Amino acid sequence: MPEIERLIGAEAAATIASKANRANALAEEISALVADAHLGGRIDTIQQATLERLLIDISNAQGGMERIKNTPLPNGFRFFPNLFTRVFCVLVPIALVESLGIYTPLGSTLIGLIFLAALSIGEDLTDPFANSVHDVPLSAMCRTIEIDLLQSLNREAPPKLEPVHGTLW
Repeated sequence: MPEIERLIGAEAAATIASKANRANALAEEISALVADAHLGGRIDTIQQATLERLLIDISNAQGGMERIKNTPLPNGFRFFPNLFTRVFCVLVPIALVESLGIYTPLGSTLIGLIFLAALSIGEDLTDPFANSVHDVPLSAMCRTIEIDLLQSLNREAPPKLEPVHGTLW
């Protein structure tokens, strides 16, 4: 949680780390900071309402992403593509033997590999938040937003996240 600690301090980060739903705890912490800013006179009522509305929108988006992450994929969505791909890989050499002759093993292997690769990518895409190569680069997107916000406040921004081994996280 060094990223969170860098933004809100060690004490608040430790409190958030102890919660089961860290994203929700962070939103509550930010809401408390907004309330303190209003009570301290650093923001007016309209600014507080705008920030609270923004936090509500963020919480709603977070809830939607949690539902995507936590909703189990029905067994048939994994079973049938696997079954059909494997049956196809078994049947394709039989279908190609007349047209390819002696090259049937080579042609059917290439075609089978293409279908198995597509099946593998499809399985990776079923969990968009697993932090794999095929996922949405949420860390990089959040860092870009952070940089934009800090620069708009004329504050020092952290460096942009760079790809690691060709993958942006």
